[in-house]
Formats: sequence, structure tokens, C-alpha cells
Amino acid sequence: MAIFYKLFHRARIVFLLLALIVCVVPYAEANNSLFTVDNVSADVSASNAIAAREKAFQEAQSEAFRTLVERMLSEGELRDFMMPEGLALSSLIQDFEVRGEKLSSTRYSAIYKFRFKDDKVRDFLARRGASYTDVSSKPILILPFLETERGTVLWSPSNGWMKAWNHIPDAGGLVPLVVPIGDLMDVNDIGDEEALTYNPRRLASMLRRYNASEAVIAMARYADNGSIEVQIYRTDRDQPEYVNQVIQPVLAGQSNVAFMAAVNKVRGALQRDWKEKTVIDSTRVATNTIKVRARFASLNEWSQLQRTLRRVEGLRGFQLQALSPREAYLDLAFQGDVNRLQLALSQFDLAIEGGAGAFTRGERIFDLVQNRYSQRYQRYGVGADSRDVPHNSNTYDVQF
Repeated sequence: MAIFYKLFHRARIVFLLLALIVCVVPYAEANNSLFTVDNVSADVSASNAIAAREKAFQEAQSEAFRTLVERMLSEGELRDFMMPEGLALSSLIQDFEVRGEKLSSTRYSAIYKFRFKDDKVRDFLARRGASYTDVSSKPILILPFLETERGTVLWSPSNGWMKAWNHIPDAGGLVPLVVPIGDLMDVNDIGDEEALTYNPRRLASMLRRYNASEAVIAMARYADNGSIEVQIYRTDRDQPEYVNQVIQPVLAGQSNVAFMAAVNKVRGALQRDWKEKTVIDSTRVATNTIKVRARFASLNEWSQLQRTLRRVEGLRGFQLQALSPREAYLDLAFQGDVNRLQLALSQFDLAIEGGAGAFTRGERIFDLVQNRYSQRYQRYGVGADSRDVPHNSNTYDVQF
């Protein structure tokens, strides 16, 4: 019996040491797509090639940072925003890549990809007193139906609305968008006439295939006054629900141009609504802490959970308080309110639930769980309320 106890005791010590080794890894900056700006093109002429390359880099980094703040700031904040220059801007860049370089004696062109330091950017915006969002959405699947005299079409080659979405140069950023390719599986999951009568199970299958959190139906039609009207429907409820509309005037013979403009308006509407859900006021907000318990079945699952938490945008860090072979107690540091934290966690299929009692007197401990259903939040023009915060439905202990 004593030998068995010693073996068990040693195994427990080895587990705890390995788990603690994982835990002491610093809370590293995530490979955050929100703070990555790609496809920044520059084409500059100067007195010589070296001067042209230097000027191209300066212009590219300035354009990249402007793209980043356009993601994070509201339109009102952008109007008064002063761009950093020189060393102040360079200090915010983590690294960059260059491709497609073309060089002549007086001209230089290239395409850049910049990764910015997320903490440095947050601190910079906070010093400016800006309200911003640093939480990006999971990919959203766009279903661009076109209403015609003969009915609605989605996959038809005559769908100019779909063609416009297929020409988006960059569908990433704050609200990444995915456009379906229209293969046999797509056509089987949702048909041309099923814009508002789709099968939820088949749509869920389509979402899994595209790794999207939810689908948005964007139904376009030509109005009597000649403009293009686009009605936006959410699909994360029992049935499609209308939430917003955009209108785009059409000049004679320029329907393709109007469709592209309508695409940008829809994208803008989605991003504005997402910002409203996740914005924080840097002049007022403080870092808050919530205590959670996470359960796991193995050291590998515990390691996977930590890697996932390091990727959660809007989570400023986490600290281990207690650990056993099957559960861990953590302090999660975040900015904003708990609803904002819930929304940030939900992008990685995590949620905070109920309460697990307290391991220290007088403190409430919440359960950190994996939520396997990501369609939980109101978006696209519908304000969030307490009904949007997941409670006890469709939630499970963390299992990776």
C-alpha cells in the first residue's frame, strides 16, 4: 500500500510540475489577425531607387496603420484622429513582410504585410483618449441572394450581386467575411428559392464547412426608383430575422459599380454594429478580474485551453491560482464589462457560466466552459441585452 501511495504521489508531482511549466510561459501576444494588415501596395518614384524604397515603406506603414485604426475606431473618432509619424509609428510595428518587389533606377513598388504590437496600439489609443474595439468577430458567411421578377437567385451565373461579393479585395479585418464557392454541397444545403425558408440543419452543415460562426442573408433587389435595396437577415434564431437595410443609388449603365458600392455599405453596417457591441472607452475603463474554474481530462487539454486563452482578443491576461489533475482556478483580466468578455470568449467557443462556489471565502467562482454553439449574440442593428448572454443552455465543461 505504501509503495502504491509513493508511486501515485510521484505521478501527481510530475503532473503538477509539467502543468506549472506550461503556466509560467509569459502571456504572449497572440497572432492576432485584427492587428495584421495585408495587401498594402506602394508604388513610388524618387531621385534614386534607395530613396524610392524608403519613401514606399513610409507610405505603406502609414496606410497600414490607418487601415488598422479604421477597424478599431468609430467614424466619429476617426474624424478627429491624428496619425502618428516617424519613430512614433515605427515603434508600433512588430514586423513586416515584403513581396512582389519591382525596382528600377528611380522607381520602387511592392506589397507589404504589417503586424502591429497589440498592447502598444492599445496604449497609444488610450493616451489619445479614444474609444476603440480590440475584439474581432469569427468569420461570417455571406449569402447574397438577388431578387428578380422570376424569383430569388443565389447560384445562378446571372447573379451580379454574388459576383460583386466575389470581387472583394480583402474580406478580413474586424468582421471577416466568407463568400461561398457554390459547389454541389453548397447548392444542396441552400437553394435559390430558400433565402427565407432554408433548412437550419443544412445551413449549420454549411457553416461548419466554412468554419463560420453564422450566416447573414443579404437579399438585394432593384427598387422602383432605380436604386438597389439590400435587406439584411440574421440566421442565428429559429427563423430568419430582418435587422437592417442599405440603399445604393444606381447611375445609368453602372449596375456593377452600384453592386460593389452596396457591398461596401453592407460590410460597413456589419462592422459598425460589431463595434457597438465591443467598444470600450479608454478614458474610463479599468482592467477587471473575474475568477473562473476550468475542468479538463488531461494535461494536453489543459495546455490547449491555455493556448486558446492566449488567443482571445480583449482578454488582457490570466493567472493560475490553484491547480489539480482535473481542474484549474484562474483569474481572467479583461477590460469593459462581463458581456464584452463573454462576446470575446465566444469567438473561441468559450463562455462563463453560473458559479462554482468559492475556493477562498467570500469570492464567487464562475465556470469557464466550452460552448459548442456559436450563434448566441444579437448583431447587425439589434441591441444586445441580457438575453444574449449565455446562461445554462448548450454549454459543457471544457473538452478539447
